Amino acid sequence: MKRRSLLAGAAALGATAQLARPAIAQGAARVLKFVPQANLANADPVWTTATVAANHAHMVWDQLWTFDEQMLPRLQMLAGATTSDDRLTWRLALRDGLAFHDGEPVRAVDCIASLSRWMKRDGMGQRIASQLNEMRVVNDRSFDIVLSKPFPLLPMALANNCHIMPDPATAAAALQTGEIDWVERPLADLIPVLSRNRDVVVDNTDLLGELGIVRPNHLHPPFNNVKLRQALLMVADQKDYLAAVMGPDSPFTTQPVGIWTPGTPLASDAGMEKITGKRDLAAAKRLVAESGYKGERLVLMAPTDFPTLNAIAQVTRALCNQLGLNVEFVVTDWGSLIQRRASREPVEKGGWSIFCTSGGGFTSSNPAVYTSLWGTGEKAWFGWYNSPAMEALRDAWYDAADLPTQQRLGREMQELALTEVPFVPTGMWRSPIARRSNVTGILRAARPLFWNLRKG
Repeated sequence: MKRRSLLAGAAALGATAQLARPAIAQGAARVLKFVPQANLANADPVWTTATVAANHAHMVWDQLWTFDEQMLPRLQMLAGATTSDDRLTWRLALRDGLAFHDGEPVRAVDCIASLSRWMKRDGMGQRIASQLNEMRVVNDRSFDIVLSKPFPLLPMALANNCHIMPDPATAAAALQTGEIDWVERPLADLIPVLSRNRDVVVDNTDLLGELGIVRPNHLHPPFNNVKLRQALLMVADQKDYLAAVMGPDSPFTTQPVGIWTPGTPLASDAGMEKITGKRDLAAAKRLVAESGYKGERLVLMAPTDFPTLNAIAQVTRALCNQLGLNVEFVVTDWGSLIQRRASREPVEKGGWSIFCTSGGGFTSSNPAVYTSLWGTGEKAWFGWYNSPAMEALRDAWYDAADLPTQQRLGREMQELALTEVPFVPTGMWRSPIARRSNVTGILRAARPLFWNLRKG
């Protein structure tokens, strides 16, 4: 779908001023050359959770709702939305003039088909599907979503619906010479050099940052034993992780961090002594012994073309060695890593034991879309964390009537997560961008946006 006039208004990410459309190339001076965080191995954001796929999708497809700068859902494709008195029926009306790339109009039946596909894969979509009676066409521009019980988070749920230079040093050099205009994630070690170039601006446009995690495989030994996961948490030091990611004493990092994004409603100090307390290698080694670990080989995957995640993997490798674990360190490109992480086989058949990743600040503030927190076992996100207790808390959060109740449940979820260890939190960082000084108008958002830009 095209981002026509609807992106020129305030509905697009809460901007109050009229937004310009993406500039169409009119000679080399008008072409914006952008280096994304990673190569686009899979362009389908419904199938993959890779951030680069979501970023690409937001440049290609529109959404019924979108989020503003305060992360509140705002109408995008919709002209309006109403609910019945019993709050079971949502009537959604499309804006005038919506069209596909070939000029065909976007109709209500197209939206229903898209939502049906999304509901099969997305966690929040699956929740809606479990309460869905039907979706029905009213006319070409309107359709109804009829539920069996109220779902007040529907707008939030439906709002959630380049030059490639993998070598960051090459990208930084190209930025300084003017060959490239914008680098999404410059290497932390190169930020001081870029900052000294008068033709380059290093800028923090990241609204909520990223939370790093170490994700173990819960299906197979050795991390199917909670004591081994607890041992890894017991020796993990967020200061070490963040120093590896962004450099020591970086102004772009935050720690200590639990499972929730700092500064968001669910963030709390519940259970944080397991992160802030003294790192105890001797106690952690006792847990390793109690887990029954007998030296089995484990596979730790690390991406060559994703410096922040590679740094997290290197620190994790060192911790595993300190714990006496038999680590095979498998280094590959990010595209290959995300393909391998889908394997549920044991390591002897091409599976894996650990990979390291990060989640956006919005995702890590919302139990509905926090995939690494889902405890649905073999239906869960990669790593396949299984926790009926966590799912009971998430169900209660969906049904919570007010923010204080949600916050109490958020505390309970954090305490449980720091006991069962679905993942090890490694702290939060904000990734600054680097741009040429003649590129202006970049919006503060959770992902790179290409409207409102000026070059010249």
